[in-house]
Amino acid sequence: MNKLKFIKSFKIFVVLFFLSSKLIAQVSDTNSIVAKVGENFVISFSDLHNYVLEYFYNKIFLNEKSKGYIPALNRIVNNRLKVFDFFERNLHKEKNLLKNINRAINEELYNEYYNLKYADKYVTDSAIHKVYRMMDRIVNYRNILLNKTYDMPQTLIDSLRNLAYLLKKKLEEGEDFGKLAEIYSDDELTNKNGGIAAPIDWKKSLMSEINNIVFHLPEGSIRIIETSQSFYIIKVYEIKKIEVEPLEKVKDEIRTALRQAFSYLSIKDFEEEQKKLIDENKIKWNESAVEQIVKWSKTPHFYESAYKDTIVTAISKGKNFTILTAPKYRVDLKKFLQILEDVLIMGRSSIIKDQDVKNFIIEALKIEAVAKKAKQLGLEKKVMNPYLKSNFMVDEIVKLYDKEVIDKQIPEPNENALKKFYESNKDSLYYQLAKVNIYLIVSDDTVTINKFKEDYKNGVPFEKLDKRVFVKRFIRKKTGEIVSENTNEKPLLSEAAFNMNQDEVLGPIEYRENENETKYALIKCVYKRDEKQLTFDDVKDKIKNDFINYYKEQISKELINQLRNKYGVKIYDDILKTKLLSLGIVLN
Repeated sequence: MNKLKFIKSFKIFVVLFFLSSKLIAQVSDTNSIVAKVGENFVISFSDLHNYVLEYFYNKIFLNEKSKGYIPALNRIVNNRLKVFDFFERNLHKEKNLLKNINRAINEELYNEYYNLKYADKYVTDSAIHKVYRMMDRIVNYRNILLNKTYDMPQTLIDSLRNLAYLLKKKLEEGEDFGKLAEIYSDDELTNKNGGIAAPIDWKKSLMSEINNIVFHLPEGSIRIIETSQSFYIIKVYEIKKIEVEPLEKVKDEIRTALRQAFSYLSIKDFEEEQKKLIDENKIKWNESAVEQIVKWSKTPHFYESAYKDTIVTAISKGKNFTILTAPKYRVDLKKFLQILEDVLIMGRSSIIKDQDVKNFIIEALKIEAVAKKAKQLGLEKKVMNPYLKSNFMVDEIVKLYDKEVIDKQIPEPNENALKKFYESNKDSLYYQLAKVNIYLIVSDDTVTINKFKEDYKNGVPFEKLDKRVFVKRFIRKKTGEIVSENTNEKPLLSEAAFNMNQDEVLGPIEYRENENETKYALIKCVYKRDEKQLTFDDVKDKIKNDFINYYKEQISKELINQLRNKYGVKIYDDILKTKLLSLGIVLN
């Protein structure tokens, strides 16, 4: 399959599975409860921590990481309240409403089938007990790495192998490991610290074959391990014994680690089952039909909005052409539309070829078949219930809830309502503060600034005068105070900026960033807006959206308060602060 992507949550699920396993390892005691919603739904700190990373709250609040956890926790809580109320109102029984998330439901059924049939396929009780028996050790070792290159001739590989055995012999005779590592090791990290590698615990031992071999070596042993890419000369210099909690307390942690370790086999087995669902060698394609779909697909935003009208129109004109036939399968244009609506949607791509469309249809048929099997196994109850675990499905249900419960309470934005809204908010939302934007070049001397100014007069665009051209935006409040739009910046040069005309260039201007540092600036006014009271006609193109968003926010706040009182929410602040502190984050 080429780089064209289909919107399919299973692929996301696999990535998040690995991510989740890694993150859980970073947060000690994953069972610490930081919040409770209703009588039975609990949110662990591990849940919260993973959510912060999955939804990029750590990026949004990059400078103050502690601030990301509170809005993330509020979102988890509020979304769960809406999910509870969604089922309380029996909205999950309204088929016309659920049509909006059929794709999500089928994709989750696909995931749940994998979880049931394959995720734990290699996670047996005997495997869990075997891992438990080796949890009490941490292996410290040294390593000399000799890399093979992809085009290395056999004679050089043999020579490298001889060197590996020579180094092993030297180490057995007592030569200093660190000196040999410094001379011979291709690993930049270990050749500078005596060959010492990162310790291997039971989890790391499951991550690779090399780790597994090293983990089981006896203390003091020296071994050569050869792979297709490298030679490893290993010396285990210490095996530390640690205390281990009872099996029942760590069983879930072991199961998660084993899932990760054997996931490649589980996924491979799952893919093998899907191959048997449809024999691709027996598919017959209507090439002209495929070409027509490719042609439609090249329409900008086709799979975002236009596909339905286009296909429905073609069918109504008697052009319900067959696209694919195979044993047990026939896909015509009507079926193709149903696939797009209920199963899978084509991702955005500027280059869509015949094979992309074929791959897409085959993929969709597999998902649909697996989802059908999942329903027969009763897995629909795991996908659609108030306590569902998938954040993906929670988000989809919340969208439906907002549309059905909140949006329907928003007043009709007719002209009278909009004019009343304008009158109530004109002094805040529709009072236009004066604003100016400038380009800024800074230097330590006036000679440089004057040269830039001369270059500008000679036709060089201002933004190309220097390697670093800053953009500054200033706003003048009703009180007359001037502030920078970027709250972290002082409004330096703002008074000069407000006194300029648009497109005017001014400088050199002397100013001080601090008491001991004089700078010179060349500035260009690139945008200027006067202070004024906007009229209704000035804002008529945007006031409808403002009206809708305002009432949506007000209704949402009131509704969340009602839901919190109805179902009950408990936040365990002390536990949250303690867990954040364990990550080095202080909650203010």
